[in-house]
Amino acid sequence: MNAPGAGRGAEYTFGRHVRPLTVGTLAFGLFALALLLLTQVRGIWIAALVAHRMALRADLRQRDGH
Repeated sequence: MNAPGAGRGAEYTFGRHVRPLTVGTLAFGLFALALLLLTQVRGIWIAALVAHRMALRADLRQRDGH
């Protein structure tokens, strides 16, 4: 099992002080901004790579019962 990354740790820390919806919205906004910046620097193919990796992680979590 993987340890949570720095982003997840920050999400948990902020989650203690604000509502979960606010934390989720902020996390999504930062993720979307990072993805937009990556497409400007590396080209659009990086978005497909990120989406593929996220789909693989979701599939593995579903198999593990998480």
